[in-house]
Amino acid sequence: MQQFPQIFPWPELSTQFVRKITFFVNGQSKLEQNGTRALALEMLLAISEHCEYLTECLKSEMPVDLLIRHLDNTNERVLMSSISLINSIYVLADREERINIVKLLHEKPFISAIGRILDREENLINQQKLNNKISSQPIPSQISPEKSKFYEQIGRFQQIRFDEVCALALRTPTDKEIDFLKVLGNEFGSFDSSNSAETPSNKFSDQQIIQQKEDWLIFRKMVQKTPPGLLSICAIIDLTQTKTSSSKENQLEEELISSNLTWNKLKELNTHFIMRPTVLPQILVHLTEMLVQILGICSDSSSVARRFGLSKVPRYFRLVLQLERPFYDLFRILVELFCRTWNDMNAKFDEINKVYNVVQDQFERSLFENPNSLEQLEIEMLRKRFSYFNMQKVGGFYF
Repeated sequence: MQQFPQIFPWPELSTQFVRKITFFVNGQSKLEQNGTRALALEMLLAISEHCEYLTECLKSEMPVDLLIRHLDNTNERVLMSSISLINSIYVLADREERINIVKLLHEKPFISAIGRILDREENLINQQKLNNKISSQPIPSQISPEKSKFYEQIGRFQQIRFDEVCALALRTPTDKEIDFLKVLGNEFGSFDSSNSAETPSNKFSDQQIIQQKEDWLIFRKMVQKTPPGLLSICAIIDLTQTKTSSSKENQLEEELISSNLTWNKLKELNTHFIMRPTVLPQILVHLTEMLVQILGICSDSSSVARRFGLSKVPRYFRLVLQLERPFYDLFRILVELFCRTWNDMNAKFDEINKVYNVVQDQFERSLFENPNSLEQLEIEMLRKRFSYFNMQKVGGFYF
């Protein structure tokens, strides 16, 4: 079709033709074979790229949830065409359809399938390295054009999964949305600023009220900047909504990620270093913006890629593709890392920018290693390999 358009011109294709092609890949045919599947998917991909007038028919006959089932196929042509067609349909979709596609790419069938794809790819790379080592052959520095295209299409999945998060980051919150944080049970204002039981003087109370007003004014200005915009408010609310009861506090010490533990760390940080509970929302907004930059949300590239080089950094992060809530899960880890690193540095409040720099360095180094689980990121990378104390030993930080 693409090689001989004069024989098979695009304008002459019909909706009936599209339906006949989709018959071989939408589960209706009892004689589906990889050769037939691959050819049909490649034809549908070509139609999506050349026949705008058939877009609605294509989306109706070949929904994304049916394409996801082909991601478990080990045939390279079927796999590549399925991935490319999902991305192509997303580009053609309207806003409501895109929201539904994003939802599908956050559900377990897709996450499980993409996990198996990445596992096979990782095993293949490791086997090639082993074979080259045994045969004393140098490892090729360049990947094939086919493999480069494959990585590019997988990278687009990451961009699609961040579509809604990016939309939040680029939206300026309303005054009502900003003020909503004040009625969340006074989460921030209820933090103890000291261990003293003495009643503060009127003068101190007046100063505290003035400081709180200034802090909230700064916070308001920070969230009105896009990014992080409304996303920062959503991230903060997510932390409060998933907080568990204090009766489970002891067993939480053994858990990898716990919002309760996160809040305890924030309280501890405020008690020993900040002593200004209303500045904590500002810190969380800054960390939201930091994570947006690190992951490359609303940007052509991540800060990890800009730092270590586009040729050295994977075009996607495994964690982003394998988590149901990638941004919010990673945000919680980043908040805990910030609290832990501040404590390790024994930093003063006026050294907060130094803490930010160290935390971003730790997180970027960890994601550069492309960990395949939250446990590997949290335990092996952030708590061990790239902990503040370990990096001090090897001269990684100069603070």
